[in-house]
Order: sequence, then C-alpha cells, then structure tokens
Amino acid sequence: MFAILNEIDGLEIESESTPYGAFISAINGEEQGDNYFWLYYVNGDFATVGVENYTVQDNDRIEFRLESFE
Repeated sequence: MFAILNEIDGLEIESESTPYGAFISAINGEEQGDNYFWLYYVNGDFATVGVENYTVQDNDRIEFRLESFE
C-alpha cells in the first residue's frame, strides 16, 4: 500500500525506514508527536500490519488517523 500512497496527487507522505518497514511520520505536513501517531484502519478495523506489508483489496476503505496510542 505504501507505493500507492506515494502516487496519489496532492498527498504528501513523510516516512522513516525501520526494521519493520516504512513508518509514516507526517501526512500533508501534519507530524506525529507527543504520544500521537499516524495509525491506519482498513474497513473500520485497526490495521495489524505496516503500510508496506498491507495489500490493498478491491473496495477497501482505508483511513489514516492521528491518534494517541497508549
């Protein structure tokens, strides 16, 4: 999915490389921090794999949220 995100016009993704794959640190200039992180959901459910490891399926609804993760 990460490659798809980088192809969307008007969407600016900043990421960091980690041993687990790409880690999104900012979307359209809005950075994570102070215990807030960019998390993503697929069809309303919290994703259980990183953005580089998720394969988008037809009709998937993907949503990114800047949330506190405790």
